[in-house]
Amino acid sequence: MILLSKEKGMLRLHYFLCISIALFLFTACHQERNTSIRLMNEGIKANKSGRDSVAIEKLRESAAADPTNGWASFYLAGILDKNASNQQGFDEAVKAYQQAIEAIPNEFIFHYYLATCYAKQEENQLVIDTLLKAIPLKTKSKNNVTLGSVYYRLGQAYEQLSQYDKAQEAWHQAISNSPQQLEPYSALAKLYMKFEVPSHAAQVLKNAIENHPDNARHYRDLGQIYQRLNQYHQAIEILEKGFERNETATDFLFLLGEAYLANKDDRRAESYFRRFISKGHPKEEALMVQVAQIRIQEIVKSREKNPL
Repeated sequence: MILLSKEKGMLRLHYFLCISIALFLFTACHQERNTSIRLMNEGIKANKSGRDSVAIEKLRESAAADPTNGWASFYLAGILDKNASNQQGFDEAVKAYQQAIEAIPNEFIFHYYLATCYAKQEENQLVIDTLLKAIPLKTKSKNNVTLGSVYYRLGQAYEQLSQYDKAQEAWHQAISNSPQQLEPYSALAKLYMKFEVPSHAAQVLKNAIENHPDNARHYRDLGQIYQRLNQYHQAIEILEKGFERNETATDFLFLLGEAYLANKDDRRAESYFRRFISKGHPKEEALMVQVAQIRIQEIVKSREKNPL
């Protein structure tokens, strides 16, 4: 009986010591997390006020105080990524993103922005590998990055590696998941034009216009495809609709001049070319201005030879 009493006493002591150690560790961990969060908030505040060097310092301290605070590493990575001007800067950003993922492996946004950092370095296979890991995590994540954006970037990386079938599929997925996004339509249409399938490109742009009736870019691109298919009436119709939606886009005037000229309507062609020349032009339109001037000269000469 005496031995049993001693054993019970030892068990109580052991139990007390275990509880004490657990409480100590819990308190220590709790203090580390509080310190980390405080430093992280100070870093975020510094970043918002434009003091990135202070923000970086505070966020490094935050991540060191509690390595399980993946958000501190993520915010640090974002600032390093934004300010990176050489390979060393990008390497530091990548390391911080990877630390964030190590702390919280299933956070979609960490993988997504790591992929965008790889994309800036043209590390396309790493972009693909990272985004493929991110896609299954998206359903559990609430943020402004759409699944369409993920597939669009995935398609870009595949295209850079000349994996065109996979790029095509990725952009189809981007449109399917985020029909409100503009870029995948243009990317897919350009891919079809690259491989001489203008009818497919035209259908993609028709879908784009249905989903984005006020965006002029797709009208312009579709009009140019119709011209390539020698469907000048359709080209003129779609280009005029596009110009109605963005009358500051002077290239529509040039394209309409070309379409009317191809449709053997010299009078309207000349009118659009003159309107185009009368506008102010960005530098990239200098060649188009020269072509418009040549077109007008040719139309005038033709009219003088054949006045009727």
